[in-house]
This record gives sequence, structure tokens and C-alpha cells, in this order.
Amino acid sequence: MVNILLLEDELYTRRFLKKLVSENPSVDKVIDTPSGKEAINFAREYKLDIALLDIELAPEEGLNGILVAKKIHDFNPDIFSLVFG
Repeated sequence: MVNILLLEDELYTRRFLKKLVSENPSVDKVIDTPSGKEAINFAREYKLDIALLDIELAPEEGLNGILVAKKIHDFNPDIFSLVFG
């Protein structure tokens, strides 16, 4: 079973992706957030196997999916990250 982090700032897209990913029988938990900073905190708090990260986040966020992936990999190099746009 795998635990997945989903970072997507658009609510409708986040809900759709969470539903789609959750339907896979290998998925145990999907933790979703619209915030890059919160995604990094969730990655520290939970044992996650996969991170699905939106590449383009709100400008006031000060982060994008690539920066979030790099920060997560600093403390969890085993996580598989997929950055999408």
C-alpha cells in the first residue's frame, strides 16, 4: 500500500485527481493540499511514497512544484515525485 501527497492549488482539479488516485487499490491514503508550504510539512509528518506536485502555484505562495520537490527530497530522498503542469 502506498501513501500519496497531492499538491494542487485549483480546488476542482485537486478533488478530481484525489478521487482518481484514491480509486487505485494499491493506494492507502491520499493527503491533499493547495499549499506548497503545507505539502512540505505533510511530507515531514507522514511517511509518503509518492508526491504528485502541480508545477505552477499561486504567485503569493513563493514556491512552485519543482522547489517543493527539492525541499521534500532534502529530507526524504526515497519519495517518488511527479511534477505536472
